[in-house]
Amino acid sequence: DAGRRVLLVQGIDGEEARVAGEIPVGLGPGHIAFSRDSRYAYVANTLSDDVSVINTSSHEVIATIAAGVAAHLPVLSPDGRLGYVANFASDDLTVWDTGTNCPVARIAVGIYPHFFAISPDGRWIVVSNTGESSVCLVDATKHQTIARLDVGTAPAHIAFGPDDECAFVGCEITD
Repeated sequence: DAGRRVLLVQGIDGEEARVAGEIPVGLGPGHIAFSRDSRYAYVANTLSDDVSVINTSSHEVIATIAAGVAAHLPVLSPDGRLGYVANFASDDLTVWDTGTNCPVARIAVGIYPHFFAISPDGRWIVVSNTGESSVCLVDATKHQTIARLDVGTAPAHIAFGPDDECAFVGCEITD
């Protein structure tokens, strides 16, 4: 596309400690998630509002998944069948099928979803909404937000406890 820069992801060979290749992806690449078998890398492209799917063996983009505005953080479900990306400027999550690399749902959440985590059993997603100091609880099987809870200022990272029953949210400004 004329006038647009080509942005690259560099593949690193960990055993030989060298760059294995450069892969052109969308605009504003940021966070990356890997499939459990490491065959695929999912790169969130914030400025082109999509996710690039990279075959890690061939170092080629094999699919581009349309997402919401400002795709930020990709995460895969524990079983690897679904992928999710937080879209912080459209206040939602995009869900895609990792077998087809096609979007299957958009889930409305709160303002500026900065981070999210999936429970180890894959049933729940907790989303931190930095723009409104809240978290949303999402039913991952129904692709639906079922609750919104007020929390401290600037909620960010989330971790589930070992029993899957509690999620802990770090709030950056209110500590």
